[in-house]
Amino acid sequence: MVLGQQIPHLTPTALREFNIHFPISRGDLHLHSEPGGSLTSVAADLRDIWTAAIQEIIGPNQKFDPKTARFVLVIPDIFCRRNVRTMVQVLAEIGCSSFFLIQNSTLSSVQDHVAATFGAGLASACVVDCGDQKTSISCVEDGISIPSTRLRVGFGGADMTLGFYHILQRQSGFPLKDLSGSYPWEADLLTRIKEDWTTADPDTEGERVMQLQFPQPSNRTSFMDFTVGDECIVGGLQALNPAIFGCTGAKHVVRYTEGPSEPEDPFDAQYLKDTGRRWWGAPKDDDSATELDVPMEAQRSCAHASESSSTASFPSVPSLSLDCLILTSIEGCPSSDIKRRMYGSILLVGDGLKFQSISGWIRSRVAMLTPPEYRSPDAFPDVVSRLRTGVDAGDAVWRGAALLSTLESSSQLWIPMEDWRKYSVRILRERCPFTW
Repeated sequence: MVLGQQIPHLTPTALREFNIHFPISRGDLHLHSEPGGSLTSVAADLRDIWTAAIQEIIGPNQKFDPKTARFVLVIPDIFCRRNVRTMVQVLAEIGCSSFFLIQNSTLSSVQDHVAATFGAGLASACVVDCGDQKTSISCVEDGISIPSTRLRVGFGGADMTLGFYHILQRQSGFPLKDLSGSYPWEADLLTRIKEDWTTADPDTEGERVMQLQFPQPSNRTSFMDFTVGDECIVGGLQALNPAIFGCTGAKHVVRYTEGPSEPEDPFDAQYLKDTGRRWWGAPKDDDSATELDVPMEAQRSCAHASESSSTASFPSVPSLSLDCLILTSIEGCPSSDIKRRMYGSILLVGDGLKFQSISGWIRSRVAMLTPPEYRSPDAFPDVVSRLRTGVDAGDAVWRGAALLSTLESSSQLWIPMEDWRKYSVRILRERCPFTW
């Protein structure tokens, strides 16, 4: 078994002897009909990867001790309850290496956008998380990700890197037109070129001379000068015009909807709908009308689920450009006060948008498209891309999750593995800091 960064070092002949699996793709579990695409196979791949990562962190000569291990599971804002249950079960299996101490291992789960606001030190914000393969947007208010504002688009930093590379390939003088991707340094080089060269500043015009410094497979470093023009601006504005890398059509937008029901959850909305019946307005002397007493907590859960189903429907997405997606997400907020706060505070996290002047361009675009009733006459939207706490934008989610796990108020959110084995998904509805 070969994991992670060891795969690119294999020769093409050795690669043909393996099946290459990607358990996570485009921000979700990579389930498909090919070999290794079932939920059981993906869970096994996650278990192997997480076990190897934990062993690498604690050291090769150290033994994993479940007695002192605590896991913080960060899930996406648009999640499938079945997938979350599978990942929690994988964490439980990892701790089973020391079976007599498994009851002392604990777990906490939190959504990524909520953790990002904690990591940035913001109480509320419209969070734009641009990763390697996906871009997700939602509005977070007082530690709660509003369900009606959640959406995910299937493009990220890797698509922008590939699009910028295709733009540079059209230049006759570009020296790296035959990158095959067989070596790790090639992907790192293209990512570094995108982060260093691309810009969203329209004032950057004219020809510029860039110096390429890249390693070779023979452990030598080559230097090469290259002249670029407006290609850097076009590459920096890909997020606002995804047609450059071919990401068009509504099929690439994933909206928040009610997920499939969980048969083990007694307060699941679909379960209550199928089993709890109440005849309203039926004649009192009608013997055919029966009334089943439904507990008050179940009634509240069913009412909340019905309300969520009605409010989770999104307005039609007019475009896949990032500025229009931000406005679409903010317009899903339930009140005008929340919308006004979200228009004034936008948080950019993730490594996908790590290039120059993108925050200023988004600020000007959102300010221009903001409805007049939410527009402030003396202030532009505050687009935070460089966190004030000194944390890199790519690490904001992990930093926020670590802070959440240490708060005194979060002590009741930890779930002992003994309770998980006893109550399964029922304990998640009680302990999760978000609507399950």
